[in-house]
Amino acid sequence: LRQSKLNELINAVKFEKKGLWSIKPFKNENDYFVNYYGYGLEKMSLYNITNDLKMVTRIERITFYNHKINIEGHAYVSRIDSNNKEDIYISAFLINEGGEVLLPINVDLKDRKDITHNYGVQKKTGSILYDYKWSGFEMDLSFSYLLNDKMSSGKFYIVLHFQNGILYRESMVGLPISNKIYLKKTVKLKDSMVTVSFDELGNLVLIINQEL
Repeated sequence: LRQSKLNELINAVKFEKKGLWSIKPFKNENDYFVNYYGYGLEKMSLYNITNDLKMVTRIERITFYNHKINIEGHAYVSRIDSNNKEDIYISAFLINEGGEVLLPINVDLKDRKDITHNYGVQKKTGSILYDYKWSGFEMDLSFSYLLNDKMSSGKFYIVLHFQNGILYRESMVGLPISNKIYLKKTVKLKDSMVTVSFDELGNLVLIINQEL
């Protein structure tokens, strides 16, 4: 503004709004960067985008069988490839309302090429910009594990831990991808009632009520 370079200012603002998020980040040591537009097209610098990279987590299917709950979905860090299985690690834990970890939950990785085609393909050209192949997950939680001294009654949640190489993110397990499935199922086990539902924030919640 001081130099009356209005066009350069407008270009910089446009890049902030759109251009910065259309460039594929590249890894340099322990961070991810993109080329950043300066005051003119000839002036470029690097922008550390690591902390801006968001984790995407979606539930796609919830089923019940033999007093177990099976959860299927996908998770990835947006704009970062998940195509190397050895770099991907997903784990899950049952936690109480205070965030205390009570129980690890086994998670299996799933090959999900469809996630790449749905979210990683450039619409104009049809070319693959981001490969999210190893973004699928599946987990089983037995209701019988819920009935012990630590989890006698109350509300409990599932937190997902995702690691892709140097990147680490956490997310609560929440509403299915369709946002149309409002699950509420109650199972009676021994002297307790276990209800599986969603809270007001969309987080999957397990409610245990002991019968007196």
